[in-house]
Amino acid sequence: MRRMVRNVPPDAADEETHAPASPADSFAPPTKSRSRAFSPASFRLVEERVEERCRTGEWSTAKPIDFVAAYEREFRRVYGLAPTATAETRRRCAMLVARCLKDHFSGDVEQLAHFVAWAWSREEETRNWRRSQGREGSSFIVSWGYLFGGARLLDQYRVDLAWREEKARAHA
Repeated sequence: MRRMVRNVPPDAADEETHAPASPADSFAPPTKSRSRAFSPASFRLVEERVEERCRTGEWSTAKPIDFVAAYEREFRRVYGLAPTATAETRRRCAMLVARCLKDHFSGDVEQLAHFVAWAWSREEETRNWRRSQGREGSSFIVSWGYLFGGARLLDQYRVDLAWREEKARAHA
């Protein structure tokens, strides 16, 4: 199949698209354009940055990968074990975070950080209640898909915010 190039004769277009820059280029394997942010060494740096963000509450410059690290941090804190995570699952999660941030929070990373903190606080309370009622061992866990990809938890968050605002107005 011939690639279309404007204002170039067909023979010149073939030369432009099919001729390697050097003989060595014709044997080179294709390069991957994946970010190095998901490698174990790079992700440890992100985790350190997230620890600082959690300590200070400063999320205004956070990137999607920071929310992936925050998810893993909170998963370990609430459930007592690390989530199953690979470079690929982290990459996919970061893409989901970016979409969630754009579609549901208008790019406001601090609002997304508040939502994530609310979700994990709520899950920790629920887990403690289950434990006190002898109902531990529930099959439900907060997955990254549930946290960043679903409307159900977002709707619960928005209802909770509305109820809190209503309650604050009633007591003011």
